[in-house]
Amino acid sequence: MIAVWQVAIAFAAMCLVGRACLGGRHGIGVQAMAGWGALCLLLTLWGVLTPLSLRIPAWGFLAAALAGAALTRKRPWRDDLREAGRLLLLALPLLAVMAPMEPSQLDVFALILPNSAYLFDHGAFPTALGPPAHSDAPVAPYNVALVPFLGSLAGGGFAPSGIAQATLWLHLPAALVLGRLLGGGRRPGWGMAAFGLLLATAVNPGFVPRVSFAGYGEAPLAITLMFAIWLGGRLLSGDRETASLTALALVLAALVAVKQQGIGLFLSLGAAGLLTVLALPRGERWPALRTLLLAALPALVLYAAWRTHVVLRFPEGELGSDMAGAWRDSRIAEILRDMAWVTKNKAFQFGLFAVVLAMAVRPPAAVSPASRNSLRLCALTIIFFNLFLVATFLLHFGREHSYFRYNTQLSLAALLALVLAARDMAGGRRAPPPLVRRVLAGTAIALMLGAPVAAQILLRFDRDQPQPQLRFLARNLAAEIAPDSRIALILPRDNSTSGMALESLLRHTHPRRPGLTVAHVPSPTERTLPEMAQRGFTLALVSCTDSAGPMVLGPGLPPRSALLLRFEDGRWAPVRSWAYPATGKRGKWGWTNFIAEEPFCMGLD
Repeated sequence: MIAVWQVAIAFAAMCLVGRACLGGRHGIGVQAMAGWGALCLLLTLWGVLTPLSLRIPAWGFLAAALAGAALTRKRPWRDDLREAGRLLLLALPLLAVMAPMEPSQLDVFALILPNSAYLFDHGAFPTALGPPAHSDAPVAPYNVALVPFLGSLAGGGFAPSGIAQATLWLHLPAALVLGRLLGGGRRPGWGMAAFGLLLATAVNPGFVPRVSFAGYGEAPLAITLMFAIWLGGRLLSGDRETASLTALALVLAALVAVKQQGIGLFLSLGAAGLLTVLALPRGERWPALRTLLLAALPALVLYAAWRTHVVLRFPEGELGSDMAGAWRDSRIAEILRDMAWVTKNKAFQFGLFAVVLAMAVRPPAAVSPASRNSLRLCALTIIFFNLFLVATFLLHFGREHSYFRYNTQLSLAALLALVLAARDMAGGRRAPPPLVRRVLAGTAIALMLGAPVAAQILLRFDRDQPQPQLRFLARNLAAEIAPDSRIALILPRDNSTSGMALESLLRHTHPRRPGLTVAHVPSPTERTLPEMAQRGFTLALVSCTDSAGPMVLGPGLPPRSALLLRFEDGRWAPVRSWAYPATGKRGKWGWTNFIAEEPFCMGLD
């Protein structure tokens, strides 16, 4: 529960700071997102411009949250609190089911968890001359990781699932805004709040729990883009309020540095905004363009500051690729063919995009100017971002890579555009009878309260094998070794995933062992242990006695077990063994297994 507590504290502070920045306007959902943008600006600029700890501005942010409560005390609080409380009660089953969530995905082990731990341990962004980060991309953008870092000031130590909880909680502001829009701009009641939460999660065609709730950047990017398109559509339609401009500027600041490709989404949205401005009447173009440029300025400053930090202090610390080699080996026809295959197999999501594109070309007469602008912004962003993805596939990968996952960043914006259009088109029609409205509201509430419990097998992707066996081994092994041990991980038939995941868990989950020196051995032989001793390793883990044991130690070992060895008096002696718990076969609803299971004595038959 430490991660839940810390993220809840961080969101409360973000709401209060956002409330102060927006003068109490736009509702608590937009205020939370604006507060997140303010947090990103403050901590990122502090971290790249000064050598001082990031905890100093983080404490200042918490003080600003208290000041925000005092400064906006004359703005009505009761309705905001009632709106937030209603949504939290509806989301309680989802939050409760996901509260025990543990790290489980490859990118989480490889870079998201190590980067979040580095932030907590050192209160600074990584540099080439700083302490080792043990991450595949130490200077990947940190905007989401800043949320649990802020919450860690409330105590409890480092929470490994904090960044995953942050991505889960970010769906709540999206639900509030969608619920408001469904209700015609009014504060959502129970039914509309439940519909908003369903739209932000289960009904969203880009919602994949293993991606949306694991700590990946896809969901935060999708949510910030949704807010940006809604606010941008309002500004282009004549809403020149300072609060609206400030909200868009802070949301864009959060969007631009969620992950490396955030800049592609930001530029796609910027190009969409420029073309939408050109479609306005001549007299409205310059005021609208000036407003959008002002809104984009903080995000550009943040991005430029972060890129300066990366280039000057850690140029090799982010994910890179052989651009020349990728371009030389790429096949545009194969890339387009694979993209078409993904599009066909994910027809629900890409069909939604097609509807948005069609409505943007010929919007119905009943659609308001603000909704038309949101439709155009969304449609053009979809086009430009897909062009950006094609260029990325050509220049960085040489092939199609995660095309569906990257397009989930657009799904909430498309859903928002259609919700706006549907609301306007239904505005002149007679409302359904009260009984029908009550039945629909009750159905949405029942789904939101019952679905998370009923669908735990899908939501708790961290329970899918072999992650439980992996964590079983990590917990037992960590209790037997010192924080600075030198250990060889002998993991038979590993494809580099299990060893990387096990090392990440040992370093970054309780009881933490951040100072380990680790060697990975995926193909052990009878020479493995002597070679490890020659290299100065005093501990060795044989993760599966069934496959690696006979090659390393000979017969007669306990079956289906892991074995810890220590080098003493010139020989390797067994210290502890752990028999793996019995496991059933992976169910048909199990998620795709990205971690090798053979090192844990699974799948050997």
